[in-house]
Amino acid sequence: MGSSAADFIDFLHAARQSIWQVLPMGPTIAEEYHGPYASVSAFAGNPLLISLDALVEDGLLSRAELDRQRRKVSLKGSDSRVDFRAVEAFKAPLLKHAARNFEGKRADAALERFSREQPWATNYAQYAALRERFRTGRQRWPKAVRFKPKRLSAALDVPLSKAEVRGQLVLQLLFLKQWQALRSLARSKGVYLFGDLPIYVSNDSADVWASPELFEVDRSSGSPTLVSGVPPDIFNSKGQLWGHPLYNWKAMERDGFRWWVDRFRALADSFDIVRVDHFRAFESYWAVPYGSHSAKSGSWLKSPGEKLFSTVQRKLGSLPFFVEDLGLITPEVHALREKFSLMGTRVLQFAFSGDPTGSSKSRHHPVNTPQHTVTYTATHDNAPVGDWFASLPSANRAKIRGLLNDCSAEEVPGQFVRLAMSLPARVCIMPLQDVIGLGKGSRMNWPGTASWKNWSWRFSEIPAGTAKRMAHLSEIFERNRD
Repeated sequence: MGSSAADFIDFLHAARQSIWQVLPMGPTIAEEYHGPYASVSAFAGNPLLISLDALVEDGLLSRAELDRQRRKVSLKGSDSRVDFRAVEAFKAPLLKHAARNFEGKRADAALERFSREQPWATNYAQYAALRERFRTGRQRWPKAVRFKPKRLSAALDVPLSKAEVRGQLVLQLLFLKQWQALRSLARSKGVYLFGDLPIYVSNDSADVWASPELFEVDRSSGSPTLVSGVPPDIFNSKGQLWGHPLYNWKAMERDGFRWWVDRFRALADSFDIVRVDHFRAFESYWAVPYGSHSAKSGSWLKSPGEKLFSTVQRKLGSLPFFVEDLGLITPEVHALREKFSLMGTRVLQFAFSGDPTGSSKSRHHPVNTPQHTVTYTATHDNAPVGDWFASLPSANRAKIRGLLNDCSAEEVPGQFVRLAMSLPARVCIMPLQDVIGLGKGSRMNWPGTASWKNWSWRFSEIPAGTAKRMAHLSEIFERNRD
């Protein structure tokens, strides 16, 4: 959240782009390859995103300490992939030191105010402190604290110290401070920040630890009883077994959906726009018995989505939601989205991946694009357009090139961006890989796989002239900020 993020906002401003969509920003863990959709909190921020240079400016670190750690820990990695293990080794000691330096009456008052205004913060800080102490996931903790007991100190041989919990709270306060500064800068440049609400949380999370009654988990073993996934489809014959614990919707409804209202409120306080992941699960969700080897053994169960969104709307008012309504979408899912006037999603790639002679039948085809939607060239789960195009059968490639005025293969990513911006969709989002024309080696995620190559892509530079080209497209297709 330091100078490189500010530079990127300057690029967006110069390119006349008014939306920056980001992946979920919750704390990630090495056991899940730092995947942002397996966060250990639905509310907290990822400390690895904290700018160390900003901490130096705030007097919480010295430049000498930062330089000394840079000499000690190598962060070379590759130009296009983040080495998360090296980043953790580099940043963790410095973040702890900065948290210890956050002291004094003004600091104490700020921390007290933060804890009061963020009702999730104390539970998260206690959970994070325990995770750091035991250096493993919740299910391997002593049984007495696998879920939050009524008296946490009495359940531990050595109670958590004030410093252990305070250190975690400080990092969350610093994260929020830096994020608010970045959001203020974005607003001054006419850029809206677009956040992401993952449908599920990890079993190894502060949310499950503090409120197990809201999830389908076994209070004795600590394991889920029903887990998330999607059924077999044309993309995966076995379906996808995600493994998150499912929600105990009956308990959530009895509680007035308090956890969800708090979650939507927190997102609305941090972002201008919010994407609701896997929206179809708010109508019906795929439930797989824990211990299954594939998602095939699951079944569809109904969700109280209409009651939930009615409650959120009543409590918080109209919220700027986009929904990810991809996959097996039924008329009931469309009806739920339309009832609350939520924008749906279109992905151009999906229109041309199947039968090249019948692609116009796809809801994702350009001719079928409605205004009240957000159109993507591709998403974080797809290959960049250049790589995707190269992998298609020749008949599909020929049809796409014909649609794009017989452009060359190298020109396809840029022409796809142009096509997306020309459509009537109210919002158009392009992955940076497509904007700068990258192909193989720049993919963000391979769904259904778990490895360090997922979620680690990064760019080293944006080619000269990109901002001017994007600004020109925004102007000719009247996608201006106002």
